[in-house]
Amino acid sequence: MGAKTLDVSIMKNDRLLFFAIATLALVAIAFMDAIPQNKLYHDFANQKNFFGLNNGADVISNLAFFLAGLSGCLVLASSRLTYAKSSWLTFFIGTILVSFGSAYYHISPNNDTLVWDRLPMTVSFMGFFSALIVIHFGHKRETLFLFIATALGLLSVVYWAIFDDLKYYYYVQGIPIISTIVFLTAYKSQRLIKRYLWLAIVLYLLAKVTEYFDLEIFQLTYGAISGHTLKHFFAAGAPLVMAMMLYQLEQASDPQTG
Repeated sequence: MGAKTLDVSIMKNDRLLFFAIATLALVAIAFMDAIPQNKLYHDFANQKNFFGLNNGADVISNLAFFLAGLSGCLVLASSRLTYAKSSWLTFFIGTILVSFGSAYYHISPNNDTLVWDRLPMTVSFMGFFSALIVIHFGHKRETLFLFIATALGLLSVVYWAIFDDLKYYYYVQGIPIISTIVFLTAYKSQRLIKRYLWLAIVLYLLAKVTEYFDLEIFQLTYGAISGHTLKHFFAAGAPLVMAMMLYQLEQASDPQTG
């Protein structure tokens, strides 16, 4: 058996194993107890009126998502990238939509408005997840996988809105991050891709940490900035880093810049 045939066989086996584990995890979640939305979630530290907006800092900071998503779309518009382009475009469009959904939510934080924050977030999560799969397992059936993943993401929010159960939403949010770490540690990737993916992971983790310590950061900075506002900046940094990665990959493949 030739080396190329062996590599294809290994990749196929890895792909089957990966999707089997992901599917089993999803099935296992169905047997978990419900995870209701914490009622205190909407009680953010910085509720100051800013430019006539309730919770102004948390509203305006969503501009970072718009700029990051727009940057990615502009990179793709001028890119000769052929693989995962639909997935990356979904990721960046989802990021732009997050800026509007999150701003709308923060003007009047409650479960009803939170739906419009989380719907575009799942589009972004699943676009990134699909791009990750294409990078490591090839572009076959990208459109089908992207459709299924995005539908699953949107349905996780609908399920939460109807049944007040976040377990599927947490799955949708967690699987791209866990998969990224698995791929970075268990698979060979271009050094440039690895560097930017690790940076995106760090920014995402910083976003979760600052979100958790919302009030503590607000108090530590004497009311200058809250943890949740910082969360927006760190979270928006991840798609911006992905836009930078795609730009660098484009430059590296351009013979005129070599």
